[in-house]
Order: sequence, then structure tokens, then C-alpha cells
Amino acid sequence: MASSSKPKSIYDVFLNFRGTDLCNNFLGHLYKALNQNGIYTFIDREEMRKGDQISAALMKAIEQSCIAIIIFSEDYASSHWCLEEATKIMECKEQNDLTVLPVFYKVDPREVRGGKERYGKALAKHESKFGKDSEKVKRWKKALFNAGNLSWWHLNDGDESELVQRIVKKISTLLDRTPLYVAKHPVGIESRVVKLKSMVNADSDDDVVLVGLWASEGLGKTTLAEAILDFITKKFSLYVDDLCQLNALAGECEWFGNGSRIIVTTRDKHLLTGHGINQDQVYEVKALDDSEAYELLSRHAFPTHPKLNIRKDLVGSVLNLAKGLPLALEVLGSFLCGRREHEWESTLKNLSTVPNSKINDVLKISYNGLEHNEKEIFLDIVCFFKGKDPNYVKKVLDSCDLEATIGLEILIERSLIRIEYVIEMHDSIQFMGMEIVNQEYRANPERRSRLWQYDDVSDVLASDAGGCAIKAIVLEPPELKELNIHPNAFTKMRCLRLLIVRNVYNSFQGPIWLPNELRWIEWAGLGTWNPHFSSGPNKLVRLDMSNCSIPGVIKLCKAFQQLKFLSFTNCNSLVCTPDLSCAPNLQELYIWNCKSMVEVHESIAYHDKLRVLQLIGCSEFSVFPNVLQSKNLRDLYLAGCTKFDRFPDIPCELEGLKWIYLGGTAIKGFPASIENLCSLKSMVLYDCINLVSLPSNIYKLRNIESLDICSCKNFIGLPKYEELAGLHMKKGLSNLRSLILQKCNLSEIEFLEDLSCSPLLRRLELSDNHITRLPTSISKRDHLLRLDVSGCRQLQEIPELPPYLKCLCAKGCESLQTNRHLTSIDQWVHRGLTMVDTASSDDVGISLCLSYSVCLNSST
Repeated sequence: MASSSKPKSIYDVFLNFRGTDLCNNFLGHLYKALNQNGIYTFIDREEMRKGDQISAALMKAIEQSCIAIIIFSEDYASSHWCLEEATKIMECKEQNDLTVLPVFYKVDPREVRGGKERYGKALAKHESKFGKDSEKVKRWKKALFNAGNLSWWHLNDGDESELVQRIVKKISTLLDRTPLYVAKHPVGIESRVVKLKSMVNADSDDDVVLVGLWASEGLGKTTLAEAILDFITKKFSLYVDDLCQLNALAGECEWFGNGSRIIVTTRDKHLLTGHGINQDQVYEVKALDDSEAYELLSRHAFPTHPKLNIRKDLVGSVLNLAKGLPLALEVLGSFLCGRREHEWESTLKNLSTVPNSKINDVLKISYNGLEHNEKEIFLDIVCFFKGKDPNYVKKVLDSCDLEATIGLEILIERSLIRIEYVIEMHDSIQFMGMEIVNQEYRANPERRSRLWQYDDVSDVLASDAGGCAIKAIVLEPPELKELNIHPNAFTKMRCLRLLIVRNVYNSFQGPIWLPNELRWIEWAGLGTWNPHFSSGPNKLVRLDMSNCSIPGVIKLCKAFQQLKFLSFTNCNSLVCTPDLSCAPNLQELYIWNCKSMVEVHESIAYHDKLRVLQLIGCSEFSVFPNVLQSKNLRDLYLAGCTKFDRFPDIPCELEGLKWIYLGGTAIKGFPASIENLCSLKSMVLYDCINLVSLPSNIYKLRNIESLDICSCKNFIGLPKYEELAGLHMKKGLSNLRSLILQKCNLSEIEFLEDLSCSPLLRRLELSDNHITRLPTSISKRDHLLRLDVSGCRQLQEIPELPPYLKCLCAKGCESLQTNRHLTSIDQWVHRGLTMVDTASSDDVGISLCLSYSVCLNSST
């Protein structure tokens, strides 16, 4: 399982190689190509390899990389540094989801993973040095074996430049970077980028260059930094806007390769010079000139009516008030958009009452012009939801009876927020909003509408002083902290609608009384938490309890009329799910890693509104209702429930169920009523070791598009289709596009012989089975694009292939003999057919095809 605390990536690629025997041309061309395509690549220098241990700098570089490329060469295993790096890389793959891509440079992959020939001799020398039972050498062997079993590139005497380009293309696809968002209307950016380009020396690969951007708030430091970073994407670029980040970088330029560019933004010029940035490398971001300011204001104030009849003196007054600050121009322009002259006059009059108006006052004009609904949404985002997923935020806001869709749209129109992948806003706008909340009662947090600071929340909850002014509490400290909660801490908070608390420890073990106005509760703290409602939680929409010691059978579900989302995670005293008949509107139920959870309450079988049911890691779970009739259930996900052994009967058609995932369960089979899953699109059965077969009625699933059965060791295959003609199944699995049967110990696949079964099949994966032959009818599957028989060690022959096949994977097919049908596939080379490792075949046609494939790994 991947670590939840994955280190932040600095490098795109870490290159691991043996320098003394690697062709300099290949390594040099690869490194150059990676950098030319904007892929920042770390290459370890010889001075970083000292002694027997991998250096701390190298360890950090591996941990802070997105992708690691291991180049296995002839003398690779003789270097204990290379082996240590490879071991660290494979550890990071398991722990941090590091992507690992091996390249076998003039060495056979089987030699690497099996410790044979030159690799075997090198490992024997290490054993003589460190001891035959050395844990170090055992770790090295394990790393080589695991790396050798990954998908890979193999080069013997082929075209090195072509392989380099394929590697670069693959990595670019994996990184899938998109340009930084600069600005909706980037007025004045281009001329400033030209100046900065010369300062960052973008065309040079020499040295590490640090450039400081200095300006007061609202002048566009961040916008300019993002623009120059987009311009120099072919260099490694780092944007720093925080003193702590700059302190972390000070004196560590050796972390970055030559050609790296680091951009630092600050409002304090002395901060830059104090950290060693030369005066000539500090760029002062100045206000927009008159023409630029007018253009930016016009684009926001008059986006569709450039000649709207607004007096020039009013426009001039707004420009004078904004003082060339892009943020002020954007916010004021968006606020005044579509307004008439008298509204312009009123806005200017309001600002004129504040002497020496600062940007905070200018921004507040836009806030004051919002309706109540939009003000509430804006302050919630300011205090709690900047940087959050907009879909999640919409759910929270809608649960609080705030019209999220129109509200967010208005905030975007007013230039107060921006939504890309998350909700974003300028720091100055967030500061302005937080000040509005803090100024409600600066010295009395219990009288403010929103609380988010640990000290404020801790003080309020430690007593019963919290009043009806409090609408929302969100506490998410970065480190685990203790939170002492008074049993009556919430009783006076009659207007509290939102309560989110994470990463805290509560030592109080008695009941905690909650107000009935609560709409959304997420409590992910440690310790006993026993919530009670004074009468009934009639308005609660979400209840999420994590890491809590709660009663074995939850009795909270009393009058949960509006509850839509219910979640329990790591609640190890939970034995049974609640009776859901009191929550008629429940849509999603999540039970994760509740180790004592045995039973799902029978009420779930007939629930009309339930759409998602997930049980993950509940190792004791075994009792499920005998039937399932939840007509709106869409997703059923059971994983790691090792005692769950019986799938429920489906007595009537379930038109809603589209996706089933059963992983690591003890299920033995399915009832014949599986045919009533009439809308099922995808079924995944993974590591269900007791699964033997599927019923013949599986062929009645006319809408299923993907069937994935993996690592089910006792699975004998699907029933033979042609024997079921009398069952009125004219086109079994008529919409199936993908069939995956991996690692199931299958010895025959006769069910694939009949072409009327799954006629639209595009992807067929049969890897790591015991099959000796493929159906001859496979050549007539006109829709098949991908065929994978990798690891089928007993496969002896591949018949004539389908006419439109694009990829054939046959890695590790040790028994595959010369095939008369494959001699005719040369013509497919030019149509993009990819073949991967046909092992021992000597066929000329295969060799020719492989010379054009992604992975050049056929023995010829």
C-alpha cells in the first residue's frame, strides 16, 4: 500500500546507471532529449558516491522524483552503488508510488531478474565480500528480480535514437503536465516576461539561476512568476513565495542541476538580498502604466460593451483609485461590469470616505456588493475551502442551503475566486475575507461566525461559552493535537451548520451534545466520541466518523431524514452498520478498515435511494442480506473483506447497478439471478481465491462492457457458450469490449471459440495462464485491437491474428515455437502493430516486426 505521506516531487526523472560501461552517446542523447522536452532529470555525480552507503543527497533525490529510469547494462551489477540505488528506487515504488521504468541496454532481462551469467558472477562477488547470507545482497537480488519483471525497453543492436524518443514520449505522457494558469486577461505580461527572460538567462544550461520578484501586494508577482515559468518549461523551474521555503533552499543549490531556474517572490526586498540573491537579479514588479491599466479595466468592466456610455471622468477616477494594481483593476472592473453611471458614482463615493484607501478597502467594495447567499459562500471559501475540490465544496455548501452553483459563478464573475482543478483565490482577497470575520469580534472568538484557528477553536470548545453566532467550525491542524471538549460545548451554538475536525485527540469519553441545525459533520479525530442530538438531527446531510471509538451498534440513526452521506473509517469497535430505515434519503455509505465490523444491516437490501456502497478492509465482515433489491444502487465495492463468501440473490431487475468490484473476498460463485443485473457495465473480480466459475446466465448481461477476473487461482473459466444456444442467448455479452483473465491458472479458453459471444471485443488479456493454444477463430475477431498472452509459458502456437490488431504482448512465452501464421505480419509493421517479447522465437517475420516495436526485446 502506498504511503499517505508521499514526498513532494522536485525532479521529473531520476537516472540510475553504471557509467563506466554505458555508451556515452546513448546516455548523453537520453539526458539531452529529456531536458529539451522540459523533463527535469537528476543524474548522480561521482562525488556523491562515497563509501559503501548511498548518500543522503541521492536518497532524497530518489524520494523527490516522479519517475525513475534504471538502465541495466552488462557491468551494472558489479557496482554496489547502483544496486543500492536500485533497491532504494524499488522501495520508493512500493511506499511512495514512484513510477519505475527499466531499460535493458545490451543485456537480457532474464539475466537481470534471474541473477544469471554476468549478473550472477557479480552477485557472487558481493556475497564473498558481504557474506552469503548478507541481508544487503538479499535486498539487491529482490530489487533486481522485481525491476526485471516490470514493463520495460530492451535494446541490443537497434536504433538508439528511436529508443530515446520512445522513452521521452512515454515519460511526457506519464507526466501529462499542463501550462500554469497565468491570467484571464494577461495585460502587460509580455513586456515584463521579455525583461525577465534575459535575467533568468533562459537559453543557457550553465549554473543555477535565482531571480527575485519584489513588489507590494496586488501588483501581480505570482502572475508574472507563473508566466515566466510557462516560458521556460524546458528548464527545471521552481516558484517560491514563502520565507520558510526560501530558508529551506538557502545553501542547497547543489540539489538542482545546471540550467535550473528558481523564481522567488516577496514583498520584502531585504529578504532577497539577505539570502544571497544579487541586486542585479532582483526584478521590481511595477504598477501598470496608464494605457495598460485602462486596457485591463476595460476588459473586465466592458467585456461585451466596450463603448458603454460611462463618463470618461468616472473611468479616470477608478483608474486613479486602482493605482495601476492589476488585482484592484480586475476586482473593481468585474464589480462595475454592467452597472450604470450612478452606480459608478456611488462606488467611488464609498471609497472616497476612506482616507488613503488601501487595496483591502478596494477589494471590500466587491464583497459589499454581494447578496447574502454569495457573502456566506465567499466567507466559507475564504476560511475553509481555498485549494479544495469544487465538487466537494458544492456538496458542503448545498447541504447548508446555500445555492452553490449560482453563488460560485457570481464569485468567479466578480474575480473573487477562480476554479481550475481546485478553488483558488488571491492571497489579498483571502486576507480581506478573513479580516471581515475576525473583525466581527476580534477579542471574542466565541462571538464570531466562523472558527478555523486551533487556539480559537480550542478555547471555545473547552467551555460552554460558544454562542449562536457561530455558523461553522473547521479545524485541520497539520500535526496531531489534543482538543479538550466540554460536554456542553456545542449546546448554545444553535446556528452551527458545519463541523469539520481532523487530526485531533479528544480525551473526553462522555456524550457530547450537538445542535440540531448541523448539516455537515466530518470528525476524523482519535479517541472516544459519542455524539448526541438534543432532539433529532433532522437537517444533517453528511456524517463522517473516522478513527473514533464509537458504540458497537450505532443507534444514531434517529430521524436522519436528510442524511445523504454516511462514512465510518478506522472505527474498530463498529460491529454492525446502522439501521438505515431511518435515513430514507441516504445515497452513499462508506465503511473502511473497520476491523470488527461483521454485519451489514438488512435494511440496506431494500433501500430506495442508496447509490454507492463501499466496504473496504473489513476483515471480519461476513453477514450480508440474502437478497439485494436496492433499485438505485449504482456502485457496489467490496475489497479486503476476506470472510465475505456469498453474493446475495437478485430477485428482480436492478436497473441502477452499473459497477461491481469484489477484491480479496472469499466468494465462491454467483447466483443464477445475476442475469437481473441488466444495466451492469463493469465487473471486477480480483484475488477471489475461492471463485470457481460464473453461472451460464452471465451471457445474459447485454450491457456489460468490461469483465476483469484476476488472480483467482481456482477459476476454471466461463461456461462454454455454444452449449447454451437453447437458452435464447443469441448474442451473449453483446457489448463486451474488454475481457481480462489474468493469473487464473486457466488451461483452456474454449468459451472464446464462438464468435457470436462478445462480438465487439477490443481487448483480450490472458496473461499468466496455462493455456497451450488460442482459438483459431480469433483471426475473425475484427474488432480486437489488443491481445496479451504474456507469461503463458505453455503456449505453443499463436494462430493467424485478427486484421486490425494493434498490440500483441507475448513476454515470457517460453514454449512458443515458429509460427507459420506470423510470417505474414510484416505488412502490419507499417500499420502500427506492436509486438512485445516473443522470447525464443527465431521467426524472421517476428524479428522484423520487433525492430519497430515499443519494446525491442526479442532474441534473434
